Amino acid sequence: MLRRGRTAAAVDSVAKGSAGTLVEASVQVIHYPDSAPPARWHQPVLALGNFDWLHRGHMRIVERVTRTAAERGATPVLLTFDPHP
Repeated sequence: MLRRGRTAAAVDSVAKGSAGTLVEASVQVIHYPDSAPPARWHQPVLALGNFDWLHRGHMRIVERVTRTAAERGATPVLLTFDPHP
């Protein structure tokens, strides 16, 4: 459960670039509870954490969620908080 003032970020899709690196294809940012509810995510594969996009470990999580979602025909979703708890 998110408290007022927290931010949820959802990655709609992430694609592989020519060098095999992750390339941002589409990102939907939701500021809970101020934003409208998100569009329906088809079978979401969710990762919940404090993602700052800088650590290799975090990028491995993003890659795994994206790969798993692609294998299942699902939507990769990342949920994070701002400010960090």
